Amino acid sequence: MCSHEGKDLEDATKYRQLVGSLIYLTLTRPDISYAIGVMSCYMQNPKKSHLDGVHRILRYVKSTIDYGMLFKKGEECKLIGYCDSDYGRDHDTRRSTTGFVFKHGTGAISWCSKRQATVSLSTTEAEYRAATVAAQETICLSENLVFHARTKHVEIHYHFIREKVLQGEIGLEHIKSEHQIADLFTKGFSVNNLKSFCKQLGMIKTES
Repeated sequence: MCSHEGKDLEDATKYRQLVGSLIYLTLTRPDISYAIGVMSCYMQNPKKSHLDGVHRILRYVKSTIDYGMLFKKGEECKLIGYCDSDYGRDHDTRRSTTGFVFKHGTGAISWCSKRQATVSLSTTEAEYRAATVAAQETICLSENLVFHARTKHVEIHYHFIREKVLQGEIGLEHIKSEHQIADLFTKGFSVNNLKSFCKQLGMIKTES
């Protein structure tokens, strides 16, 4: 998707209403967070291709309307987070996207798909930004603190994460691609991969 290709909509009101409703839905549906985040970028001047994209999301939501988050009784209640970023994937601004998700037991309790505030000059910088946001969320979930988004140099992100690791407040591990569910919040996927990640998030049919 990009902002300048496609035919203008005669009336953008419908597009804005649909996207606004879907943004509200992301509070309980992490699987559509990335897609809705992308479509919300075109609220000011949406094109027909953007509306087609929203209709496609609606068809997906309709086909998965009976899915919900499962929290199994008796499972170990351990807080585990996944974070990742793309690198300059946005065609209009070349900004990267931060994605993270935290699970408590079997289900996801917090997630985010957000375009970074500034352009990252390397994959490493984009990853540090994403890891810092996730580290802040970890502390927030663990200690009930409130953090505010900040734009700092990548060196600050590095030292923040390093300090939290040394203090034992967080632990960092490399995750294989097939288990990196944070990727769901930074890019689009095929049907099979999407189903796999939704299952790892703890999403199942409610009748099950």
